[in-house]
Amino acid sequence: MSRHYPEEIIVNIFSRLPVKSIKRFNCVCKPWLKLFSDPKFVKLCLKHALKNSNFKILASDLKRFYSLVFGLPLSFTIGSSSSSSSASLSSFSLALPALSFSMPMLPILDSATKVNLPFGTGKYGINLLGTCNGLLSFLGTPDTVCFWNPTTNEYKRVPSASIERPEGLGMIRSLRYGFGHDSENDVYKMASLVDFCDYGCTVKVLTLGTEEWRLKPHVPYGFQHGHLYGVLVNEAVHWVANPLSATLPYDGHRIILSFDVKNEMFKEVAQPQNLNEPTHITLGEFGRKLCLVDHDCHTVSVNFWVMNEYGRSESWTRQIIISLHTVIPSFKYVIPVQRFRNGEIILETDNGTLILYDPKEENCRELNIRKFNKHFEVTTYVESLVSPKQITLVKQEQAGMVIETKGEV
Repeated sequence: MSRHYPEEIIVNIFSRLPVKSIKRFNCVCKPWLKLFSDPKFVKLCLKHALKNSNFKILASDLKRFYSLVFGLPLSFTIGSSSSSSSASLSSFSLALPALSFSMPMLPILDSATKVNLPFGTGKYGINLLGTCNGLLSFLGTPDTVCFWNPTTNEYKRVPSASIERPEGLGMIRSLRYGFGHDSENDVYKMASLVDFCDYGCTVKVLTLGTEEWRLKPHVPYGFQHGHLYGVLVNEAVHWVANPLSATLPYDGHRIILSFDVKNEMFKEVAQPQNLNEPTHITLGEFGRKLCLVDHDCHTVSVNFWVMNEYGRSESWTRQIIISLHTVIPSFKYVIPVQRFRNGEIILETDNGTLILYDPKEENCRELNIRKFNKHFEVTTYVESLVSPKQITLVKQEQAGMVIETKGEV
């Protein structure tokens, strides 16, 4: 590949470049083109991207999409719009204003970069179903699921899961989806859960590389609020759920339900031992760790718990407490979007606003995206070379699904 540098040095340098820079070199020579599509190189690039925690936020009102770039640990950068579709995103630092309890608005997000989807949004728009390793999944039309890499603009359509209605049941309570990666077998999977009243969920699982949704045993849980997609941590997808009891449709208390992508097993994840009875519980990811946010109705505060060692209930620690009286205006619940290295947190409220919270100064700033109305949805993703078109099925014996309703993971 080079007369002057060993191949391993060239590979190491390329793997640390932004994906869009790598794509520009595709036409330089055939050896480079072959390298950039090599699965090992793709994984190496992804490893560096995840380690550096450089991520983007994709904001959507179901029909329009805008990308916001966040990369610096002590500030954040916003991608600017450009008239050239091939131009790279520029950025600038944003200094936070002084402490104020009136939560002023930051209109700087007016310069977010519009993202044109390579597939249609349909009459009613599209819904996000999950994100993993730079791939985003959407429910487009009622009969189609799209897997899309927004960095390379490659996408793949597959038929959506048909709904299996249990005999005698017809009313659907809610829908949930989970999208993740089994690194041991290098396969991507999606779980589709349909919650029927007084029954629980029917479950189907799709392995990318096939177009077959496999029917699994039903799960005795239901859902009340939150996004369609779950929170992916440790190769498992997590939702806040309600158990189905023998005497009541849903017995009232909330649990964390997880779906292991590799084994296709559902389990209850132990919650913090000192958790009070909250009004709402939401889940998120902090530094690739599971985060639980409880909205304590007794102290009128929001508590952020982080599971430092996945699967161990004693590893939950309460890291942040936000007083609702002085910081955040009225809302039902918040969802953590991203945490920066300096401790600042981006939160999404139930009324569709973004908030930047500084735990050191105990202040908040609303992040205003002028291109949207008040309500929109956000998700984070990293740039990657993972191609939804080139994902191949690794033949394996599919593990049966086991339901565990007691004990820890």
